[in-house]
Amino acid sequence: EQKKRPDRKLRLLTRDDIDRLPNPEFLVDRMLVKGSLAILFGEPGAAKTFIALSLAISVTTGGTWFGHKVSPAPVVYVCAEGATGLGMRIRANEFTNGVTASNFSMIDEPIQLHRPAAVDAFIALLHEQKLKPGLVVFDTLSRCSVGIDENAAKEMSVVIDGLQRVKREFGTTVLILHHSKKADGKTIRGSSVISGEVDTALALVKKANGDRILSVEKQRDSECGPPLTFVLQNVSEYKSAVPVLGGKASTAPSLSEKEEKALSTLSKLGAAEWSTWLKTSGLTKATFNRCRKQLEKNGLVQEGKDGKYGLIAEPS
Repeated sequence: EQKKRPDRKLRLLTRDDIDRLPNPEFLVDRMLVKGSLAILFGEPGAAKTFIALSLAISVTTGGTWFGHKVSPAPVVYVCAEGATGLGMRIRANEFTNGVTASNFSMIDEPIQLHRPAAVDAFIALLHEQKLKPGLVVFDTLSRCSVGIDENAAKEMSVVIDGLQRVKREFGTTVLILHHSKKADGKTIRGSSVISGEVDTALALVKKANGDRILSVEKQRDSECGPPLTFVLQNVSEYKSAVPVLGGKASTAPSLSEKEEKALSTLSKLGAAEWSTWLKTSGLTKATFNRCRKQLEKNGLVQEGKDGKYGLIAEPS
């Protein structure tokens, strides 16, 4: 007989307690919020694992992910569909980006999220290894909920509870990979419980020309960031591929040395106010303003509603 888990102690928050609650912080700027439940969904062949791996490796190293500032944190990747070929994909990412994903750990079998004992064992393993991940990826949801009717709200609620347990235990961001409905590619397959419970929903759509469009379809506590257009670039050294920006970003006109410097500075900053971008670039004010205007004209940067500049990539 399965041992019943003790109920969590309830907290009653006063009005002052509510004011002291922390504001949401981004793990990946305008993409993933720290301590949230997120989903990346798309049709088979949309390159969900390629995108998720690229994102996860970026979290292990920090810096930026295609213009989005990233807070560094350990990552645990549950490769429930099998780890064959995953090593080559990871090495291809490291080779292309000149990084080493030393804070990346992987489990090469499914964690059945609807079974409390399986979730207990997963949590215990991370504690035994003294791991406190900032991001846990479950690839895929269907392989981590075998036997569950994903269209049944009651059954999927149990799966979501397993994900929430992992999130609460480590204060981590949990990202699940799942399929979309075939009709439009922008609707999550299965019960509406899934879309209702996640804080962030990222849709990945493959176009006829091979472009992959990643869009933020839901962001519970902040505005949605702009879409990104990717293509898969072959890495022959490791017989694999990595996502790179495509669409307008890949066909932008050539830039002057100073424009390149301004763009590179903003890429490293992720997102920054005008004054911070200027100071960090090391350019004179007049030169910087000329470069900024040219980069805006070329569709490479834009000023957000918060007054911060960031890199953009529009779908073609």
